[in-house]
Parts: sequence; structure tokens; C-alpha cells
Amino acid sequence: MKVFAVSGLHGTGKTTVVEHLVRELVRRGLKVATVKDIHYEGFTMDKEGTNTWRHRAAGACTVAARGLRETDFVYGFRMPMEEVVSRIEADVVVIEGAHDEPYPRITCATMPEEADMRKDSFTFAFSGRLSDTTDEHDGLKVYDCEAEAAGLADLALEKALDVEPAVRER
Repeated sequence: MKVFAVSGLHGTGKTTVVEHLVRELVRRGLKVATVKDIHYEGFTMDKEGTNTWRHRAAGACTVAARGLRETDFVYGFRMPMEEVVSRIEADVVVIEGAHDEPYPRITCATMPEEADMRKDSFTFAFSGRLSDTTDEHDGLKVYDCEAEAAGLADLALEKALDVEPAVRER
């Protein structure tokens, strides 16, 4: 399984880059999963007062909700990213965010100063709004994710970390 991240500050185009990459990879016949790393302190998938929230409030360590169109698992703790990734079975996992995690990454930025601030040893390319003003920064290509999705996907697959899933999905 190939794993890479798309990281950057809020508003730099991360989600747009992820959307274009997922579409391109799926177009190639690959099974693609995404992980959204959220740093908002008040974030929760569950809402107060729902039945699943009540299960958790009563002390359940894990709550599974099975609907007609999806199945969700809610754990009452922040799981390490490595464990999240290991629970997924796909050809490719694209992580949005997770700048502090050791995965090869596309760094999104709006301005060169942001790119400089966020670039690290895991950065293999730039994208996001920075592509509106340049096609190269600090020795790395800046990809226009809409016009150059195929090339960015090729590079991402080449640079991605190979990880074995820990569990099997049906």
C-alpha cells in the first residue's frame, strides 16, 4: 500500500489537491483511501444527544454505527496516524494534513514564504495556490493540481511510503 500526505496551512489548497489526486488515481483503477487529520480542538464526528453519543457517554470504548449506506467506527481517543493507516486496506492512502508525521508529502502553500516555512525533508513537491504564481520553488516543482494531476500522481506514487495493512477489509 502506498502512503503519502498533502500538507500545508489552512486555506492553501490541500483539499483541492487531494480531490484531484484521488480522481486521477481512481481513474487509473486504483483503490484509494483518504485520511483527514483535523487539529480543531472541538472537532468530533459524533454529536451530543445522538444514540451513538449516548453509547459513548455511558462508557463504550468503541461505537459502531451501521446505516444503510455506510458504517462508521468512533473511538474515544486520538489514534496514532500509523495505526489509522495500518487499519486501511487500499492501493493508495492519501493523508490530508499530518505535517508532523513522517510521510512523504506534497506541501501546499499560497506564498513562497509559507512554502519555506512548511518544507521539510519529507517534501517532494509543492502545490496549492502557490502554483498560481510559480512552477518551481527551492529546487522542487510546483504542480498545478488541476492541469498537472497526472504528473503529480506519478510523482506521488514514486515517492510514497510502502506500508502493509494490519487488517483486512471486506
